[in-house]
Amino acid sequence: MSRPSNAGPWIDRVAVVEAASERVLSWSEPPAPRQVWSEIAAFDAAIRGIGDLFADALPLPVPATADDPRIAEAVERVLVAAFEGEEPPAAAVDTARGTGRLGEDPADGRSVPLAAVGEPVANWFVLVPVVADRLEGAAERVERCAGRMELHGRGDSAAALRDVAGALRDTVATVRNVATRTLWLNPPDALIDAKERQVREYVTRTMNAYNPVA
Repeated sequence: MSRPSNAGPWIDRVAVVEAASERVLSWSEPPAPRQVWSEIAAFDAAIRGIGDLFADALPLPVPATADDPRIAEAVERVLVAAFEGEEPPAAAVDTARGTGRLGEDPADGRSVPLAAVGEPVANWFVLVPVVADRLEGAAERVERCAGRMELHGRGDSAAALRDVAGALRDTVATVRNVATRTLWLNPPDALIDAKERQVREYVTRTMNAYNPVA
């Protein structure tokens, strides 16, 4: 497969994981074991799909310049709206419009470009934290369901669901760490001869963005 050219495939793959996590959390009582294992199989396929998508994206392209925080935040709000299936805030669209960071339809987060060159390269490093946060949220829902299973004496189902939560968190750690390492080893050209303070600020922002403190 080729490197994804826009955010659409990421939104679709994450949506499958989120839908499955919401289904298992909605169980008021433990279902039959067959249904539990069916959902676990769905999680497995979805996680593998995200892994394949990320593998196709590697190595991540390197942005030529440090991102403008104002533009990055606007792109993030457009992406989050797409993940939520909502219209993006008009102010965010207006802020990022004309920067080359949005697609042909600026209000369509699915078309946010993920390029190997040019301004849209920076979108990779806006998308990764959004994907990671949403997968972490799914992991928390699965973990809560596992706790309920345990209370009902379904130890095997609880253990399997905790394995799913662990796999989701491993995926989160991987995508965050790869993005961090990419920026750490390949700082934007504008920072190569920058003063030490600027470099330190860049590194701090990068580490905080991709490895948030709980």
